[in-house]
Amino acid sequence: MRLLYLPVVAAIGIAACGSPPPAQQDPNAPALEPAVISVPSTVRLSVSAPAETRKSTIIPSDPAQRMIPVSQGYSLAAATMVFQDAKMLGQLYHVGAVLRTPDSTVSGSTAVVRQLLTLARTKSLAEFERTSQGIRIIDDSTFVDSGTYVMVLTRSPKDSVRERGKYAAMWRARTDITKWVILEDHIQPGKSARK
Repeated sequence: MRLLYLPVVAAIGIAACGSPPPAQQDPNAPALEPAVISVPSTVRLSVSAPAETRKSTIIPSDPAQRMIPVSQGYSLAAATMVFQDAKMLGQLYHVGAVLRTPDSTVSGSTAVVRQLLTLARTKSLAEFERTSQGIRIIDDSTFVDSGTYVMVLTRSPKDSVRERGKYAAMWRARTDITKWVILEDHIQPGKSARK
């Protein structure tokens, strides 16, 4: 007999726990279903913006530390030009690098390397030394170094010529200082004099 009342009691309990029809719900009662709230378009939502933070730079602030990879890059470029090492020279220039000289402008690291090696071979380059006169920072990883250069051109042991001029090189700095590359290189010859 008690078993017959069990389903009836369960049905009454389920009915009592269910929510009343929408017309009978108390408006102050907590919602049982997620609500959609429409915000009028005239209401301005204020989102607190994070404090303005200075973008970190990978170019060292100390000028001496900045010049170490640049000087090493110039020295390596000069050596690779003298020894005609295209592979090593190519690593110093960005893939889309540009080389400007008075008589030509070439783009792409392959063309830049070819032009520099040709210049070294035709001029009998023995030395190529750049002396920086200042660096101008463009953004967090790009800067321009400019100054003067001296090329020693040796046609024979007794016949050497010093070519002097100006240069400007745009560099791309990276976190690994051994991977800094030249984006643009401008070489403007000046006077030549016998050694």
